[in-house]
Amino acid sequence: MRRVIRTGTCGLLAFWLSACATTRYEEYERTSGQGPVTLPVELKTPMATDSTAQAQVEMERRVAHLEQSLEDRLVALDMANADMVTQVMSFSEQLSEIRRQILALREPTGTPAGPPDVGPALTLNDVYTRALQQYSARQYAEARASFLQVLELSPTGDMADNAQYWLGECAYASKDFHGALIAFQKVFEFEHTEKDDDAQLKLGLCHLNLGEPQRALIELKRLVVDYPESEYIGRTNELIRKIRQDHPVAP
Repeated sequence: MRRVIRTGTCGLLAFWLSACATTRYEEYERTSGQGPVTLPVELKTPMATDSTAQAQVEMERRVAHLEQSLEDRLVALDMANADMVTQVMSFSEQLSEIRRQILALREPTGTPAGPPDVGPALTLNDVYTRALQQYSARQYAEARASFLQVLELSPTGDMADNAQYWLGECAYASKDFHGALIAFQKVFEFEHTEKDDDAQLKLGLCHLNLGEPQRALIELKRLVVDYPESEYIGRTNELIRKIRQDHPVAP
């Protein structure tokens, strides 16, 4: 059943509520001795300005930190992958040497077939291939001995400069950076070597691993200037930028 509220009763109720409300605020003003309450301007203004500025500063700090961390990890990853690149290089040289030996076997000699040639040249190739295989297997001490044997058998032959370079790689992989420096520097004693830009890059990396950023920069910049067509230019420029960022006083 719908309830019916009479108009007179509602009017009296509204008047009573209005009177109570008015009396309440008037009573507060009389007891406090003040007029209507007004909030200070600083309380009326939202506090978002300072907090927003602080949040922005914090976000910028975090972004800078993340960017720095990313750069550090990229450089660390690049240096960690250097070993993989060197391993690929050793495999490539092994394949090239095997192909060369296959071609040599296919060439007619004009002499009757007989026992396989065991002369110095073949022995040299075998030793060099074995040295690369030992390096690929991370048997650095054994590989070093084999590369030294190559140099003993043919100190000025076609494989001598490569053997000298790989002696440096054996020392570098063993973290003997001083020994690696000496070995890589000797690569440049071979006039027609094709390992010069490889050795130049490794000179910079050796100094970097020895905690000598200034000397590392000198060697890396020399690579950029002396070997502008090198496949290592991009990597070298990134290393130079990173060293200068981490060591502002470096040249």
